[in-house]
Amino acid sequence: MTVPSTGEVLAERVLLHPHIEEQPFTRGLTYVRIPRDLRLFLVRARTNLTGYSGRQVEVDLRIAAGVRYSVDVGAPESGAATR
Repeated sequence: MTVPSTGEVLAERVLLHPHIEEQPFTRGLTYVRIPRDLRLFLVRARTNLTGYSGRQVEVDLRIAAGVRYSVDVGAPESGAATR
């Protein structure tokens, strides 16, 4: 998860093995601390061999679901929202 305006990486999910035979496959990421004022972030895939993929998903936290994503908003915690 990357902030578009700054390039800051908020979270990464490392896969422990290739998923070549599991296409398409989905994964989730929970307990990510997202600043309250952040409304958009990017999700991109990266491999050890080729780096970042040219494809990315822009996630808009103001809506519950978009093309290729859904947002589950959790309880706020000490100044940051868990989404």
